[in-house]
Amino acid sequence: MRTISTRRTTLAAALSTAALAAALALPAPARATQPALGPPAGELSGWLILGAGYGYGSGYHGGFGVGGRYRLSLVPEGLLQGANLQVRDTLELELGGDIVRYAYGYRSPPTSYDYAWWAIRPRAGVMWNFWLTPRLALYPKLDLGYEFGWFDGWDSSVGPHPSYAGLFLEPSVGLIYRLRDGATSLRVELGSEGLKLGLGLAF
Repeated sequence: MRTISTRRTTLAAALSTAALAAALALPAPARATQPALGPPAGELSGWLILGAGYGYGSGYHGGFGVGGRYRLSLVPEGLLQGANLQVRDTLELELGGDIVRYAYGYRSPPTSYDYAWWAIRPRAGVMWNFWLTPRLALYPKLDLGYEFGWFDGWDSSVGPHPSYAGLFLEPSVGLIYRLRDGATSLRVELGSEGLKLGLGLAF
């Protein structure tokens, strides 16, 4: 029933590699001069999800949704401590979920139909942050989740009403920018399921 875009998965993996290479290319003194980063207890964030979609034919990738996350530190001192690195790294765990409406269609003349799939997607992910400055970080991330949902507007003439539920993996790459107040952060994340924009508040 469900097809994840191989092109988006490949792009996310390539961007993750590029982000890691760029982070490690900074001058060596940067790591030593940066203060401790990341929220001391955790961070709550809200997300807007754009551009996801399943289906066959053109015009089906109009998905959108909203999500929420709770992010906490796993290894605040980083995995690469003790090495002569150029940047500071931190390892974090992010828990949350999304609800997304996917446009789902089949467009191959003379047959053409459109409907929607509403997906509920609880998830957990591990992100490896590379802080280029005390305010700016790039990260690769891998999420494991479980998806279930329902169809809206199904045309019974094309067959019986299907259902779906199952595990998924989503690789992604992202950027964190902390505002001057130190408690608020902006996030941009590109993964195999689309583009996500986030706003976080540390506590």
